[in-house]
Amino acid sequence: MPGISTLFFVVAGVILAAFLHLRSILWICGPDQALVLYGLREKIENRTGGYQIVQGGRVWRIPAFEKAILLDLSSLRVELDLCCDSRDLVPLNVQVVAIIKIALEGTKAPAAVERFLGMSRGKMAQIVREVLEGGLHGVLATLTLVEISDEQNVLRQVMARAEKELHRLGLKLDSLVLSNINDDVGAFKAISAMRLSDPATGASAAPSDNGP
Repeated sequence: MPGISTLFFVVAGVILAAFLHLRSILWICGPDQALVLYGLREKIENRTGGYQIVQGGRVWRIPAFEKAILLDLSSLRVELDLCCDSRDLVPLNVQVVAIIKIALEGTKAPAAVERFLGMSRGKMAQIVREVLEGGLHGVLATLTLVEISDEQNVLRQVMARAEKELHRLGLKLDSLVLSNINDDVGAFKAISAMRLSDPATGASAAPSDNGP
């Protein structure tokens, strides 16, 4: 019957419209995502940010008053391949791999939201590269080849420099690995081999490069 058919399509249309409306106001984010809501929001960390951050959950958005944007919190792998001079002016080829995450804990949240919301992962990786590159150049320029052969010490110093700046940006350094260090003449490889065969030799040799 025409009347029943029309009623069916009207009811179906109403249900579809209600479903689409529900999807527009109910937002769900996964464990590696954060949902940032702009609009009618209260203070975050004692500052008025005008937004709310929801991690790994669901939240209702108030239509016409709030906007919602997803922020990717998954780990970001950043690789560097650069040339740095040691303190004894030996050019070194350095490869580094870093794992970075956006940090939303405590006071880091406002900085992370304001800087990275809507930013591409490629642009974020470039920012991290610039920070790590500055740290590597700064640290290696103060160390001799013998001192650089202690790679754990190099990593500690680079992380100490980089983490402060990354913290200011709202980022967290999960890990940092020196995947390779070498030079064109093989001097660093020879020193590293000597250190592995006799760690005391490398440790005792370090002061002699700094003077008597």
